[in-house]
Amino acid sequence: MEKNQSVWWKIFRIFAITMLLLTFFSKTFYHLSLPVVEVTSVYDDALSIEWFSTVEVESVNVERVLANVSASVKEVLVKKGDRVKAGDVLVIFDDASLREQLAGLELNKKAVSTQLALVNQEKANIEKSDQSEALAVAKTLYESGVIAKAEYQAKLTAATDKKLAANGLLSTVAQYSSELATIDREIDLVEDRLNACTLVASSNLQVQDVTIVEGDFVSIHQEVMSLQNTTEGFSVAIEMDSEYASRLSLGDKAQVKRATAFDTTECKLISKEPSPQRSDIEVLTFEITEGMFSIGEKLSFNMIKRIGSGTLIPKASLNPSATDKQTLYIISEEEGVFGKRNVVKEMTVTVTNTGTSNVLVEESIMAGTKIVSFSSRMLKAGDIVYVEDK
Repeated sequence: MEKNQSVWWKIFRIFAITMLLLTFFSKTFYHLSLPVVEVTSVYDDALSIEWFSTVEVESVNVERVLANVSASVKEVLVKKGDRVKAGDVLVIFDDASLREQLAGLELNKKAVSTQLALVNQEKANIEKSDQSEALAVAKTLYESGVIAKAEYQAKLTAATDKKLAANGLLSTVAQYSSELATIDREIDLVEDRLNACTLVASSNLQVQDVTIVEGDFVSIHQEVMSLQNTTEGFSVAIEMDSEYASRLSLGDKAQVKRATAFDTTECKLISKEPSPQRSDIEVLTFEITEGMFSIGEKLSFNMIKRIGSGTLIPKASLNPSATDKQTLYIISEEEGVFGKRNVVKEMTVTVTNTGTSNVLVEESIMAGTKIVSFSSRMLKAGDIVYVEDK
């Protein structure tokens, strides 16, 4: 009895294993017999033109910085590659002799001003003691015989002497005033030369080269350094496929990123011209109005322009030789013998706009719908396919 049970148990196990193997291989052979497809998904979003390019800076505006005084270099505050802003000090020249000269002029001005004040005070005192009324009284007394002629003559002489003294002081005041004006002019000249002992940046710049070191003696108008200046506008020309270039308008903006840094800036499209070499290419000129760049530096241009929104289908799912009408193969999941199966359905759509990697279609398709982008065989509606996971 036990022997019979053991035999039946072995038979059952063999049968179960055989059925499992048959099921597995049947399903495997079934899948192998199906067309293999790859799919992409439909989604709702903004249709855009995306374009990337890398260019090399060929030239920039260069500004020569000249010394505005003949003097020794006291300190150079920048080096090659430094970036400076408008008003930043670049070079300081030795101004010791000028400051000594200015101090002497200030002392001289103070002394002359003191003398002028004293003379003006003396002149004011003389003018304050007016003798005209006393002379009139003396004249009346003399004519009436009250005082003698000699006494009247003495009073007249004293008044005349005071008047002459006041007139003499007028010339002294004029002399001191003229001397003060001369000193003021000399002070202004020395102060101008002192101001010239400091060179400052005129705008946002980058130091390209420095030709002086501390201790050098420079002559007026001698070049001491050169600066790269891009604040007045820096333009680059880039080639683009005419299909995409036709979608762009003057004034459209792109992002510019430095290859050696993380900062970005904007540029705008200022002109579009056909390429002289190829009819399918246009030359686009972009203007960068901010930022400083070195000759030979690599720049990355990134432009994304929105041209519509709605149901987007990846270009990989379309027939490149077709026009605006496209036949799509949509995958629909249905129940089958071996579980869910992928059934092909056909759908015709109208392409209304084309972006860089997607197209916009007129028909409304549910987001997430799977569309065949590649098939190992020709497809038709109703075909059952095997969807390969990517």
